[in-house]
Amino acid sequence: MKVLEEPPESSLIILISNKSSLLLKTIVSRCKALKFSSLMREEVKNILQSDYKLEIDKAHFLAYFSEGQLGRALKLKDTDIFTEKNVVIDKFILAEKPCVDSLSSKNKTEIVSWLNIAVTWFRDIYLKKAGMEETELIHYDRRKEVERFADIYSFTYLNQVFESLSKSVLYLGQNINARLLLYELASGFTSR
Repeated sequence: MKVLEEPPESSLIILISNKSSLLLKTIVSRCKALKFSSLMREEVKNILQSDYKLEIDKAHFLAYFSEGQLGRALKLKDTDIFTEKNVVIDKFILAEKPCVDSLSSKNKTEIVSWLNIAVTWFRDIYLKKAGMEETELIHYDRRKEVERFADIYSFTYLNQVFESLSKSVLYLGQNINARLLLYELASGFTSR
């Protein structure tokens, strides 16, 4: 605290917090708030390709899925997120008989992550239907499928899907039975 009250003249102190509301008012009053914005998604994609030697499809997915947040993209690059997203799409969303058992055995944090992948899949379909350029798709590697479903699904159906996915994330936070929730959600995908 003494350093903030009487900092040495030649010093620059950077205090980083993602929960500034928890900082003491006396500290906040002595600080200048700076907000850092995300990079352009194409910049993140280029960094992932040039500096981290990722394949173009993986770099594109990570840059767009992380919404231009390089730190988040770097955290995800060493995970199986690229494989997981295809499992979610193939075995949960597009499957005639969704494989809920493999999902429901995961912890709730993983299930929420998978539901977020589902949201991005339907987001791509929705925006493609609205006329968005395919280079802006999160699931660019599956653009042909996105285009096909954009022709099939109505905006009304897609709005219902988004509502169901939002409610599902909320219900998971309320300690609902994950298996039942996923069966209910999957039945909505298959009854289209």
